[in-house]
Amino acid sequence: MQNAFSDGIATIPALPAASAAPVVQWLLAEGRRSTDIRALIAELARRMNDIGVPVARINISIPTLHPLVYAHTYRWTRGMDQAEQTPRKHTIRDSPEYQVSPLKPVYEENRIIRRRLDVPSPILDFPILKEFQEQGLTDYLALPAQGRVGHRMAVTWATDRPGGFDEDDIARLGGILPVLSLVLEIHSQESITRTLLDTYIGRHSGTRVLDGSIRRGSGETIHAALWMCDLRGSTEMAEHLPRDAMLGSLNAFFEAVVERVHNHGGEVLKFMGDGLLAIFRPDLVGEGLCVCNAIDAADEAFGAVDTLNAARIAVGEPALRFGLGLHLGDVMYGNIGAPDRLDFTVIGPAVNLVSRLEGLTKTVNRPLLMSSEFAKLCPRPTQSLGRHALRGVAEPHEVFALS
Repeated sequence: MQNAFSDGIATIPALPAASAAPVVQWLLAEGRRSTDIRALIAELARRMNDIGVPVARINISIPTLHPLVYAHTYRWTRGMDQAEQTPRKHTIRDSPEYQVSPLKPVYEENRIIRRRLDVPSPILDFPILKEFQEQGLTDYLALPAQGRVGHRMAVTWATDRPGGFDEDDIARLGGILPVLSLVLEIHSQESITRTLLDTYIGRHSGTRVLDGSIRRGSGETIHAALWMCDLRGSTEMAEHLPRDAMLGSLNAFFEAVVERVHNHGGEVLKFMGDGLLAIFRPDLVGEGLCVCNAIDAADEAFGAVDTLNAARIAVGEPALRFGLGLHLGDVMYGNIGAPDRLDFTVIGPAVNLVSRLEGLTKTVNRPLLMSSEFAKLCPRPTQSLGRHALRGVAEPHEVFALS
C-alpha cells in the first residue's frame, strides 16, 4: 500500500489527530466567519505552532472566477502579521514558473508532494526547493484541497525545524485539511460571488444586490450625474470588419472608456450594444466633486481613445469616434424586470434626457454635450448651443458644450 504522504496520488486522512482538534474547532467556530483570509491564514499558522506543529511558511492558492485573475495566492512566513495576497493572471498556467512548480502536479494530478530539504542528497526536482533550502527550511509538504466541482486548491506547508516534520505533524496537517478546505471554499465562494456581481452588474450595484436588494421594484430615488456614450460608425465598421476585429474594436473602446470612469469614482451600469450608461453619485462625494469627476473622466476618455486611434491607424485599422452626453438629475435606482430576470439599473426622465443629449452630438457635430443642470456645476468653461427639441422631452432644452 502506498504511503498516504508519498509523492503520488494519495488519500488524505479524513479525520484529524486528536491533538489538532483545537485548530479544527477554531476553524469551524471562528475561521469560517473571518472576513479577511489574510488574517485567517496568519492566525492558522499561530494556532498550528501552538499545538506543536512547527510551521514556518504557508502558501495557499485558490482559483477564482474573474475575467483577469485565475487564482489568488496567499503566502505567510514566520513573523508576518497577515499573509500576503498575490493575484495570478490566467496566463500563469502557461508560464515557465508554473511549469516547474510543485503546484503543477498538485493542481493537475491531485498529487501530494513532500520533500525533505535537510537530508544528505535531497531531491530538489523543483527549482523553488533550492530557494527554500537556502532560506533554512528543512521540510516541504504540498497538499491538494478540493474546492468546488472541477476546481482544486493547493495548500503547502514548510518548516525550519531540524529534522523537518515528524509523523504526528504530518498527521495533523493532513487531518485539518478537510475542514480547512471547507473554510477556504466559503471564502472563495463569497469572493467569486462579489467578483461576478461587480463584473456583470457594477461595483456599487453588486454590493447592493449582495446586501439584499433583490426584490423586483425595490430601489430608491438618487441624485446622480449621468454619463451616456455611444461609438460612432459602428454599423459601417461591422459591415466591413471581420467579426473578431469588430469585437476587438469594441473591447478596446470600452476598455479605454470604462477605466477612466472607474478611476474617477463612476460606475458603469450597463453596456448597450456599442454604448454604455454610467453614473457618478453625489451622495458619495458631494455634487460639485461628482460633476468634476464626470468631466475629468470624459476628458481622459477622449484622450485615451485618441491614443488608441494612433496605434490603430498605424496598422491600417479605422479610428474610433464616440459621442457623450452628461446630465445631472434624479433617477430611480433599483430592480426592474421580470420576476426571475432582473436588471439593477437607473430609470426615469433624466435617463431619457441624457440619451437624447448623446444622440444630439451627431446632429450638432460636437463630441460632448451637457445639460444646463450639469453645465452650472461644470468646472470647465462652457458655451450654450441654444435650446433644442429633444425627442421624448416635453420642452426644448438648453444644451451646452465645452468652450
